[in-house]
Amino acid sequence: MRQGTLYSEEQVPSFKCPTCNQEDMLPVGEVSNRQSDERSGGDIRAMLRSDMLCQNDKCGEVGVIVMMGEVYSDCQSEPEMLYTPSYVNPAPNMFELHRVYPYKVRMLLEQVFSLFWIDHSSCGNKLRIAVEELLNQKGIEQYRKDGAGVLLLSKKGHPTPISLHARLKQFKQRGKVETKSVTALEAIKWLGNESSHSSDGVFQNTVYQAIMVFGAVLELIYNGKELPESLEFSVSNINFFYHPDKQDSRPKKKLNKLLKSDS
Repeated sequence: MRQGTLYSEEQVPSFKCPTCNQEDMLPVGEVSNRQSDERSGGDIRAMLRSDMLCQNDKCGEVGVIVMMGEVYSDCQSEPEMLYTPSYVNPAPNMFELHRVYPYKVRMLLEQVFSLFWIDHSSCGNKLRIAVEELLNQKGIEQYRKDGAGVLLLSKKGHPTPISLHARLKQFKQRGKVETKSVTALEAIKWLGNESSHSSDGVFQNTVYQAIMVFGAVLELIYNGKELPESLEFSVSNINFFYHPDKQDSRPKKKLNKLLKSDS
Protein backbone atom coordinates (compact mmCIF):
# COMPACT_ATOMS: atom_id res chain seq x y z
CA MET A 1 0.00 0.00 0.00
CA ARG A 2 1.43 3.33 -1.10
CA GLN A 3 0.28 6.83 -0.22
CA GLY A 4 -1.61 8.51 -3.06
CA THR A 5 -2.45 5.30 -4.95
CA LEU A 6 -5.99 4.96 -6.28
CA TYR A 7 -7.94 1.71 -5.86
CA SER A 8 -11.26 0.37 -7.09
CA GLU A 9 -13.85 -1.00 -4.64
CA GLU A 10 -12.61 -4.53 -5.35
CA GLN A 11 -8.98 -3.59 -4.66
CA VAL A 12 -8.91 -2.93 -0.92
CA PRO A 13 -5.13 -2.92 -0.32
CA SER A 14 -3.31 -5.29 1.98
CA PHE A 15 -0.22 -4.40 3.99
CA LYS A 16 2.30 -6.18 6.18
CA CYS A 17 1.06 -6.52 9.74
CA PRO A 18 2.96 -4.02 11.93
CA THR A 19 2.38 -6.21 15.01
CA CYS A 20 4.08 -9.44 13.93
CA ASN A 21 5.85 -8.05 10.85
CA GLN A 22 5.48 -11.48 9.20
CA GLU A 23 2.16 -11.84 7.36
CA ASP A 24 -0.19 -9.41 5.60
CA MET A 25 -3.30 -7.72 6.94
CA LEU A 26 -6.08 -8.65 4.49
CA PRO A 27 -9.69 -7.43 4.19
CA VAL A 28 -12.27 -9.74 5.77
CA GLY A 29 -16.06 -9.74 5.76
CA GLU A 30 -18.29 -7.42 3.79
CA VAL A 31 -17.04 -4.02 2.67
CA SER A 32 -19.18 -1.08 3.79
CA ASN A 33 -19.60 1.56 1.08
CA ARG A 34 -21.57 4.77 1.41
CA GLN A 35 -22.01 7.49 -1.21
CA SER A 36 -23.29 11.05 -0.94
CA ASP A 37 -23.36 14.29 -2.92
CA GLU A 38 -24.85 16.55 -0.22
CA ARG A 39 -21.62 18.20 1.00
CA SER A 40 -19.56 18.20 -2.19
CA GLY A 41 -21.32 20.65 -4.48
CA GLY A 42 -23.04 17.94 -6.46
CA ASP A 43 -19.99 15.72 -6.95
CA ILE A 44 -20.51 12.19 -5.69
CA ARG A 45 -18.16 11.23 -2.86
CA ALA A 46 -17.90 7.87 -1.20
CA MET A 47 -16.48 6.30 1.95
CA LEU A 48 -15.45 2.66 2.00
CA ARG A 49 -14.70 0.76 5.20
CA SER A 50 -13.27 -2.73 5.59
CA ASP A 51 -12.19 -4.83 8.55
CA MET A 52 -8.64 -6.22 8.32
CA LEU A 53 -7.14 -9.41 9.75
CA CYS A 54 -3.52 -10.56 10.02
CA GLN A 55 -3.02 -13.88 8.24
CA ASN A 56 -0.53 -15.07 10.86
CA ASP A 57 -2.54 -17.44 13.06
CA LYS A 58 -0.18 -16.82 15.97
CA CYS A 59 -0.78 -13.06 15.70
CA GLY A 60 -4.39 -12.59 14.63
CA GLU A 61 -4.19 -8.78 14.76
CA VAL A 62 -7.44 -7.09 13.75
CA GLY A 63 -7.76 -3.67 12.20
CA VAL A 64 -9.70 -1.37 9.92
CA ILE A 65 -9.10 0.64 6.78
CA VAL A 66 -11.19 3.61 5.64
CA MET A 67 -10.93 4.88 2.08
CA MET A 68 -12.41 8.02 0.54
CA GLY A 69 -13.66 7.84 -3.04
CA GLU A 70 -14.22 10.26 -5.90
CA VAL A 71 -15.40 9.83 -9.48
CA TYR A 72 -12.52 9.90 -11.97
CA SER A 73 -12.66 10.02 -15.77
CA ASP A 74 -9.90 10.23 -18.39
CA CYS A 75 -12.32 11.19 -21.20
CA GLN A 76 -11.58 7.86 -22.91
CA SER A 77 -13.56 5.57 -20.63
CA GLU A 78 -16.62 5.58 -18.42
CA PRO A 79 -16.31 7.53 -15.12
CA GLU A 80 -15.19 5.29 -12.25
CA MET A 81 -15.29 5.65 -8.48
CA LEU A 82 -11.74 5.29 -7.18
CA TYR A 83 -10.56 5.28 -3.58
CA THR A 84 -7.49 6.30 -1.62
CA PRO A 85 -6.76 5.28 2.01
CA SER A 86 -7.56 8.00 4.55
CA TYR A 87 -7.31 6.07 7.83
CA VAL A 88 -5.62 2.80 8.74
CA ASN A 89 -5.38 1.13 12.14
CA PRO A 90 -3.04 -0.40 13.12
CA ALA A 91 -0.91 1.88 10.97
CA PRO A 92 1.37 0.02 8.57
CA ASN A 93 5.10 0.69 8.70
CA MET A 94 5.97 2.97 5.78
CA PHE A 95 9.45 1.50 5.73
CA GLU A 96 11.10 -1.36 7.58
CA LEU A 97 12.16 -0.59 11.13
CA HIS A 98 15.36 -2.63 11.24
CA ARG A 99 16.47 -3.86 14.65
CA VAL A 100 19.79 -2.09 14.14
CA TYR A 101 17.97 1.25 14.43
CA PRO A 102 17.96 2.68 17.98
CA TYR A 103 14.97 1.54 20.01
CA LYS A 104 13.83 5.08 20.88
CA VAL A 105 13.96 6.12 17.23
CA ARG A 106 11.87 3.08 16.24
CA MET A 107 9.28 3.84 18.93
CA LEU A 108 8.97 7.43 17.73
CA LEU A 109 8.57 6.27 14.14
CA GLU A 110 5.73 3.95 15.11
CA GLN A 111 3.98 7.06 16.45
CA VAL A 112 4.84 8.92 13.24
CA PHE A 113 3.24 6.17 11.13
CA SER A 114 0.06 6.27 13.24
CA LEU A 115 -0.21 10.08 13.28
CA PHE A 116 0.11 10.20 9.49
CA TRP A 117 -3.47 8.90 9.25
CA ILE A 118 -4.82 11.19 11.97
CA ASP A 119 -3.08 14.59 12.04
CA HIS A 120 -0.45 15.65 9.50
CA SER A 121 0.88 18.53 11.60
CA SER A 122 1.34 16.31 14.66
CA CYS A 123 3.00 13.74 12.41
CA GLY A 124 5.47 16.31 11.05
CA ASN A 125 6.26 17.53 14.55
CA LYS A 126 6.82 13.98 15.82
CA LEU A 127 9.13 13.29 12.87
CA ARG A 128 11.23 16.31 13.85
CA ILE A 129 11.46 14.87 17.37
CA ALA A 130 12.70 11.62 15.81
CA VAL A 131 15.49 13.59 14.14
CA GLU A 132 16.42 15.07 17.52
CA GLU A 133 16.48 11.58 19.03
CA LEU A 134 18.66 10.28 16.20
CA LEU A 135 21.21 12.97 17.07
CA ASN A 136 20.96 11.99 20.72
CA GLN A 137 21.76 8.40 19.79
CA LYS A 138 24.75 9.55 17.72
CA GLY A 139 26.17 11.44 20.71
CA ILE A 140 25.38 15.01 19.63
CA GLU A 141 24.87 17.18 22.71
CA GLN A 142 21.26 18.20 23.33
CA TYR A 143 21.78 20.80 26.07
CA ARG A 144 24.22 23.65 26.61
CA LYS A 145 27.03 23.28 29.15
CA ASP A 146 29.60 25.62 30.66
CA GLY A 147 33.36 25.20 30.38
CA ALA A 148 33.35 22.69 33.23
CA GLY A 149 30.72 20.51 31.53
CA VAL A 150 27.89 21.56 33.85
CA LEU A 151 24.43 22.02 32.34
CA LEU A 152 23.36 25.63 31.85
CA LEU A 153 19.88 26.16 33.27
CA SER A 154 17.19 28.64 32.30
CA LYS A 155 15.61 31.04 34.80
CA LYS A 156 12.99 28.35 35.43
CA GLY A 157 15.66 25.78 36.20
CA HIS A 158 15.36 23.77 32.97
CA PRO A 159 18.35 22.68 30.86
CA THR A 160 18.97 25.08 27.98
CA PRO A 161 18.54 23.21 24.68
CA ILE A 162 20.89 23.52 21.74
CA SER A 163 19.02 24.38 18.53
CA LEU A 164 18.45 21.59 16.05
CA HIS A 165 20.21 23.73 13.43
CA ALA A 166 23.36 23.88 15.56
CA ARG A 167 23.20 20.16 16.35
CA LEU A 168 22.89 19.25 12.66
CA LYS A 169 25.85 21.50 11.89
CA GLN A 170 27.89 19.61 14.48
CA PHE A 171 26.68 16.26 13.12
CA LYS A 172 27.76 17.27 9.62
CA GLN A 173 31.36 17.57 10.78
CA ARG A 174 31.51 13.89 11.78
CA GLY A 175 32.24 12.49 8.32
CA LYS A 176 31.04 11.76 4.77
CA VAL A 177 27.94 9.77 5.78
CA GLU A 178 26.84 12.46 8.20
CA THR A 179 27.44 15.19 5.61
CA LYS A 180 25.21 13.36 3.11
CA SER A 181 22.52 12.96 5.76
CA VAL A 182 22.32 16.53 7.01
CA THR A 183 20.77 18.15 3.92
CA ALA A 184 17.90 15.65 4.12
CA LEU A 185 17.51 16.04 7.89
CA GLU A 186 17.47 19.84 7.56
CA ALA A 187 14.46 19.57 5.22
CA ILE A 188 12.64 17.57 7.90
CA LYS A 189 13.54 20.27 10.39
CA TRP A 190 11.83 22.93 8.25
CA LEU A 191 8.72 20.78 7.84
CA GLY A 192 8.69 20.16 11.61
CA ASN A 193 8.93 23.88 12.29
CA GLU A 194 5.95 24.53 10.01
CA SER A 195 4.03 21.69 11.65
CA SER A 196 4.52 23.27 15.08
CA HIS A 197 3.95 26.93 14.31
CA SER A 198 1.65 27.29 11.29
CA SER A 199 -2.10 27.43 11.64
CA ASP A 200 -2.44 26.26 8.02
CA GLY A 201 -0.89 22.87 8.72
CA VAL A 202 1.23 20.88 6.28
CA PHE A 203 0.47 18.87 3.16
CA GLN A 204 -0.01 15.11 3.42
CA ASN A 205 2.23 14.51 0.42
CA THR A 206 5.18 16.47 1.82
CA VAL A 207 4.80 14.74 5.20
CA TYR A 208 4.92 11.39 3.39
CA GLN A 209 8.01 12.51 1.48
CA ALA A 210 9.68 13.58 4.73
CA ILE A 211 8.97 10.21 6.34
CA MET A 212 10.51 8.36 3.41
CA VAL A 213 13.50 10.75 3.41
CA PHE A 214 14.11 9.91 7.06
CA GLY A 215 13.87 6.22 6.25
CA ALA A 216 16.52 6.63 3.53
CA VAL A 217 18.81 8.46 5.97
CA LEU A 218 18.49 5.64 8.51
CA GLU A 219 19.35 3.12 5.79
CA LEU A 220 22.47 5.12 4.96
CA ILE A 221 23.64 5.58 8.55
CA TYR A 222 22.92 2.11 9.90
CA ASN A 223 22.94 -0.19 6.84
CA GLY A 224 25.36 1.62 4.53
CA LYS A 225 22.78 1.84 1.73
CA GLU A 226 23.35 4.85 -0.52
CA LEU A 227 20.67 7.53 -0.71
CA PRO A 228 18.33 6.99 -3.70
CA GLU A 229 18.38 9.48 -6.59
CA SER A 230 14.72 10.29 -5.96
CA LEU A 231 15.62 11.71 -2.56
CA GLU A 232 17.03 14.88 -4.13
CA PHE A 233 13.62 15.77 -5.55
CA SER A 234 11.82 14.98 -2.27
CA VAL A 235 14.19 17.17 -0.26
CA SER A 236 13.89 20.02 -2.76
CA ASN A 237 10.11 19.74 -2.74
CA ILE A 238 9.92 19.85 1.07
CA ASN A 239 12.24 22.87 1.09
CA PHE A 240 10.14 24.61 -1.56
CA PHE A 241 7.12 24.57 0.74
CA TYR A 242 8.76 25.10 4.13
CA HIS A 243 12.30 26.53 3.82
CA PRO A 244 12.00 30.34 4.05
CA ASP A 245 14.82 30.93 1.54
CA LYS A 246 14.06 28.27 -1.10
CA GLN A 247 10.62 29.14 -2.43
CA ASP A 248 11.52 30.75 -5.78
CA SER A 249 10.63 27.86 -8.07
CA ARG A 250 9.08 24.47 -7.50
CA PRO A 251 11.47 21.58 -8.26
CA LYS A 252 10.82 19.24 -11.17
CA LYS A 253 11.69 15.59 -11.46
CA LYS A 254 14.42 14.96 -14.00
CA LEU A 255 13.17 12.95 -16.96
CA ASN A 256 16.16 10.62 -17.14
CA LYS A 257 15.62 9.62 -13.48
CA LEU A 258 11.95 8.92 -14.18
CA LEU A 259 12.83 6.71 -17.13
CA LYS A 260 15.44 4.88 -15.08
CA SER A 261 12.98 4.23 -12.24
CA ASP A 262 10.35 2.92 -14.69
CA SER A 263 12.70 0.55 -16.49
